[in-house]
This record gives sequence, C-alpha cells and structure tokens, in this order.
Amino acid sequence: MNGSHRSHNAGVGGSTPPLATSILKARLERTGLFQFWGRPHPSREQNAGRPAYATPNTMRTTKDRIRQAISFEVIGLLISTPLAAFVFGLDLGETGVLAAIGATMATLWNYIFNLMFDHGLKRFTGTTRKTLKLRFLHAISFEFGLMLAFLPVIAWWLDIGLLDALIVDIAFVVFYLVYAFVFTWCYDTVFPDNDAGPASANQIR
Repeated sequence: MNGSHRSHNAGVGGSTPPLATSILKARLERTGLFQFWGRPHPSREQNAGRPAYATPNTMRTTKDRIRQAISFEVIGLLISTPLAAFVFGLDLGETGVLAAIGATMATLWNYIFNLMFDHGLKRFTGTTRKTLKLRFLHAISFEFGLMLAFLPVIAWWLDIGLLDALIVDIAFVVFYLVYAFVFTWCYDTVFPDNDAGPASANQIR
C-alpha cells in the first residue's frame, strides 16, 4: 500500500505521467509550439544547414520605403533649390516652389519606381541586391521617367518654352542622376535590405 501510495503521489506531485506528456506534446505540435520540448519547429528543420540568404525573406516594408522616399526628397530639396537659383539666376522663392512641386512628384515616383524595380529585380535575379551596373540602370531609369513628367510643369511655372524648360529639366536630371546614385547606395548601406543577399542557384532561372 505504501509503495502504491508513493507511486501515485509521484504521478500527481512529481513528474508528469507518460500518457499526459504524450497528449500535451501532441497538442503543442498541432499548435506549432513543439519546439519548446527540445525539438526545432518543422520550418526550422527545413531551413537547417541552408545559408541565411536561402531562407525566405521579405523585401523592404512599406514603412521603410516611405522613409526612403521622403528622406531622398528632403535632402535633395535642400541641396537643389539654392543650387538651381544660383545657376539659372532665378528667384529663390520661385525656384523653391518649383523644387517643392518636383519633390512631391518625385516622392510619389520614387516609391512607385523603387517598388517596381525591386520586384522586377527579385523576379529575374532572385535577389534585390544591386550591382554597380544595376545601380546605374536604376538611377538613369528613375530620372528619365521623372524628367518626362516634370518637363511641362517647369514650362508652366516659369512661363518659358518647352526648349528652355528642357534645359532646366536636364540640369535637374543631371543633378538628381548623381544624387540618386549616391543616396541609394548610402541608404542601402545604412538601412540594408534583408533580401539583398546573393541569390541561390535555385532562385536564378
């Protein structure tokens, strides 16, 4: 009796009975918490031994892209406004308004363009990592699209012909072409994209 009583107490106040343990493990496994029992979750087992870049990663978040677009335009605005007013002999206030209009357009274009560019890069190369050639392509494509949209705005605001507006537009493009290249490189360095690692052989097709 005493031995039986001690055995019963061990089951209640001591270690968990084997049957109860099995049931609890089964429930935890169904809820995805089985790793707490000393065994890694199935998703971790699948990724075991793989390089870090081979595991599924997400590209930049919406919040990160908004920060990138706004910081790009604010810094560019502070540099380009006094520079354009000095080069073309324009009123600083008039140039400031034009630059603000252009910055607003460029902010929207920056977000849309970078989103499309990264998705295209991910689709064709398997990663969002940008080589030197891709950075040149990124900067040129961005500025060319923005130049076409900004040209009629310059002509309207400064009340000049399209040819004169094109000269002003090209000057802005040259500035932002260099600026976009430098800024994007610096931003990727300060705020690296988690998905910008080398693509695996299975990702490049």
